[in-house]
Amino acid sequence: SDLHYVTRSSTLQNATDSTHEFYKHAIDLLSKANPTVHNYILGGNNTKLLSPVRLAGITANNLVPANKVSLQPSLNDILEENTRESKNPAQNSISAMNKNTRLRHAEHALDAVRKKYGDDAAHIGL
Repeated sequence: SDLHYVTRSSTLQNATDSTHEFYKHAIDLLSKANPTVHNYILGGNNTKLLSPVRLAGITANNLVPANKVSLQPSLNDILEENTRESKNPAQNSISAMNKNTRLRHAEHALDAVRKKYGDDAAHIGL
């Protein structure tokens, strides 16, 4: 039939250990290779691909240990942290963290659960 191959590659601007960042990047590449259309039958925000996908894969290259990478917070991270601190300085340490840091902590907790109970023991809801 109409079998064809499409390859896309991209490099992240900053180092990350966030599964969520990889996922967002992969979805962006997939949508560039195969655009989506709104599927109003399923609801207003749901989309479907214009053509079926038989196989999609993602590869990560140039990986380094986390302790070998220094990350500079983005301006958005700093502004979000300052906004949280100015609203309620008495917040506990977890709620005062920026969104990316909280997500990274959640991913590390999920990794620990999966390591102990198996890969299907827990999933993050997106």
